[in-house]
Amino acid sequence: MYVAIYQSKWGYNPTTRLGKLFIFSCRGMAIYMCEVNIDLIDVSFWLRHFINIVRKKVQLNIATRKISLHELFKIKLGIKTFKIVLKEKMNQLGYYWFK
Repeated sequence: MYVAIYQSKWGYNPTTRLGKLFIFSCRGMAIYMCEVNIDLIDVSFWLRHFINIVRKKVQLNIATRKISLHELFKIKLGIKTFKIVLKEKMNQLGYYWFK
């Protein structure tokens, strides 16, 4: 299953709705749509890239809100660094992408 979103170079396309999610069985169909309608641009990659960045920023924001005063005190004393505390919180929340 491949989800594609299209934009038009010319601003309007009569055969496809711009900004609508199209669900195809394979990527070949999405490529075919771009070949048939030469003004279409597939912006799915950039949308996925943007969603991944926003998802990570939101997860990081949630983890920073979960840091307690006791942990901030340890950071202030130099017992732990902020990165170590943040990594522990991310692992507790199940966000394993943070290194």
